Amino acid sequence: MRHLEFDLLLVRIVRIIRNLREFKQLPIAIDLDTSISSYSRIEKGETPITPGRLEIIANAIKVTSDELRALTRIAMELTNNNCTLNEALAKIPLMFPQRNELNKIKEPELAFIITRFSLTKNYSQKEFNSLDII
Repeated sequence: MRHLEFDLLLVRIVRIIRNLREFKQLPIAIDLDTSISSYSRIEKGETPITPGRLEIIANAIKVTSDELRALTRIAMELTNNNCTLNEALAKIPLMFPQRNELNKIKEPELAFIITRFSLTKNYSQKEFNSLDII
């Protein structure tokens, strides 16, 4: 059984990437052989995301399920205050050792996603301006 917090962060990341890349829910729902409202419930975390569905969704938004899981682990560390934003950004090259070959999620997208999760922390303006955002 997977951890509920992990799944909720995972579907938030899916939604962020889908919106960043301007993909609509309808084609993904069609790929999943479900309705838009059913797919929307997956993105909201109301319906569990199975490994099979995760693969289909990842393919639809042009990423790998491994990338989604890695981003979710980093987002989890950030939201649980186990690392700083700079530490999370430094992990990007380590997340995907073969980035030049895979390179499905672009560096600016990664930085945006990770920064989005770090903003749940209360940084002062001075602290935020000093962050090394890619």
